[in-house]
Amino acid sequence: MKILFINHFAGIPQKSDASLRHFNIARLQQRDNHQCSIITSSKSYQSKQKINTPQIFFDEIEYFFIDEFDSNKKNLFIKLLRMFSFSINLFWYFKKNYEKHNPDIVYASSPDLMTCLVAYYFSKKKHAKFVFEIRDIWPKSQVDLHNFSEKNPIIIFLKKIEIFLHNKSDKVVSNLPNYHNYLKKSAFSVNNYIHLPQFLDIKYYNKNYTECNISKEHQKIFHSFDHVCIFAGTIGSYYGINFMIDSIQSFNSSSDKKLALILIGDGDYRTKAENYLKKNNINDVFIIGTKNKSYLFNLIKKCSFSILSFPEKEIYQYGIASLKMFDYLYSGIPILMIGPFDKYSILKKSKNQFKSKFGILNEMLNEYHKLCNLDKAKRNEIKEDYKNILEKYCSAKTIKKELKEIFK
Repeated sequence: MKILFINHFAGIPQKSDASLRHFNIARLQQRDNHQCSIITSSKSYQSKQKINTPQIFFDEIEYFFIDEFDSNKKNLFIKLLRMFSFSINLFWYFKKNYEKHNPDIVYASSPDLMTCLVAYYFSKKKHAKFVFEIRDIWPKSQVDLHNFSEKNPIIIFLKKIEIFLHNKSDKVVSNLPNYHNYLKKSAFSVNNYIHLPQFLDIKYYNKNYTECNISKEHQKIFHSFDHVCIFAGTIGSYYGINFMIDSIQSFNSSSDKKLALILIGDGDYRTKAENYLKKNNINDVFIIGTKNKSYLFNLIKKCSFSILSFPEKEIYQYGIASLKMFDYLYSGIPILMIGPFDKYSILKKSKNQFKSKFGILNEMLNEYHKLCNLDKAKRNEIKEDYKNILEKYCSAKTIKKELKEIFK
């Protein structure tokens, strides 16, 4: 069987590996003698690297790259422009290379609904089954999280695509734990729905993300403070970065143990955060640009705890499958949940929960004190707890049944 994955934002091994979901699914299917390939953007959304070749193999999975509108800016308008340009270029790519791909199954993934629509029509041309995957509920996420009006013409347009794809797909898949509730509320059919959890190929992680040296500049952070915590991923105002920075100042002004915060990644709030730190002479918060995953894991493992932060929003009732959450679980260090992670994510399975409401300073400070006072035995217990969660709910071996159902 030939399976073609189409994801505008697919992760690329060694290049942009923040999310390798479809690469890992493809590898698992390849082991079952299916022939898999992936179409994605030549320009990574997470990194600034561009792939300058039309196709390349990674671990026997063939990637095909499509150009798109390019900009160093990172905001919602630019993301929409990139989606539009990528979907148009994908359409013309299929026109010019119609005979190159002859899939039995086309597997297209959100959030880029326009690209999924192009993928659907290509699947029909090829008489292939169409699988529609939702990892981010567009356009609802833009209404709930970014205050777009439901009457906005772009939102109306995207909503029509969403309805069309749900109704026309042979199978609907999501990594969101409670997505079936969204289907019911939206009056979509649940008969062709399959929940395919976010997962880690732990063997792949162990093999490819090995120990590496941390720079002297970054080592100095750990030598200068009693404890270091980390927030990895998008440095965006949405995630309450300002609350984190202010909470570190409050903690250090009242505690005999000194705590540093590392913000690692990029995003629309990074420049503002850097200016704020400089203006206020803050020397216990450090901003580090995007790093490869081996470096990231080595940095995380040296920290006392990690931070997840989402505001309370209606959309999260349908589930949270944050990528950084799984990186933290794999790293085995305690996780502070700021927001609804304990209710709507895999972390509700944890026996060791550290949680605070979003933006509530006193609750954040209380958790900081708890996390900074954990002894070695408790830390080992938490590490084992996280390992068990990954192996029981989020490993490659736990999704075999779902994969078999999707690709039968």
